[in-house]
Amino acid sequence: MVKHKKLIWGLLMITLAVTSCSKGNDDVTESGLRYDMSKPNYEKPTTTIPSLDYSFRGVWTVDNSAVDTVDVRVITGEIVPKYGWTPPGFTYMNFVAYYGFPLMEIMKKIAPDVNVAKITYDMRVGGLLPADEALLLQTIVAHGDNNCIQTYVAEEYLCEGISESLLYLVLKPANYNLLLYLPFVVTTDQGKLISVTATVHPNYSKAVLKTDGTTFTSTLALTHIEYKEVSELGEVTKEMKLEPEMTLKYTSVKRIDSPLSGN
Repeated sequence: MVKHKKLIWGLLMITLAVTSCSKGNDDVTESGLRYDMSKPNYEKPTTTIPSLDYSFRGVWTVDNSAVDTVDVRVITGEIVPKYGWTPPGFTYMNFVAYYGFPLMEIMKKIAPDVNVAKITYDMRVGGLLPADEALLLQTIVAHGDNNCIQTYVAEEYLCEGISESLLYLVLKPANYNLLLYLPFVVTTDQGKLISVTATVHPNYSKAVLKTDGTTFTSTLALTHIEYKEVSELGEVTKEMKLEPEMTLKYTSVKRIDSPLSGN
């Protein structure tokens, strides 16, 4: 089933999983994001994650080059029981919805000679899909709908640690496959379609939220790229390992009332 921005917050209450927190390390800095935290005790959490709901406007950088201004929404904390009950084992939730990714910059880095006319990262609901959206859907299905990070769709994070003013989060791995994927489709100036799937390593994809809502930072670590050219003659697939990995970093600039779409 195709995920869509209209479903994003409805999905929050049906894709819940247990997360909890352990005490954080006060020496951890916000800028580095790669921190060593003690493993959370999911059965007996030592502290309570505050219930927060913030939206931010900020900037993506790719390997330290600022490229796109994008909004995000961050939700953390205890689940509010519906109809007077909470499903057993479902106590906490932490979600981040990105309203855009620096897809053009990714494409420039992996294929600088390709002249990009359009990037497709979302699909319409209902009716026949045009060729680029159909290829995106095919790419998502091939990698597992629940394993793909998509614009507007909330991604679940686990809480690794907490201090007096900061929450330390890490991207939750896929249920049956540690790795996650960031798919999109490029239409070249010659009308050629290229599906691009970046592999996201959750262990290195971190986030830090100030509990007073003043700042939010996160990184996504890309380790591999699958690059598939589609033409009337068939498909040509290329794969490349990114060494070092490509780092997408989001840094908030200000709090906002509600997010706007990006890209």
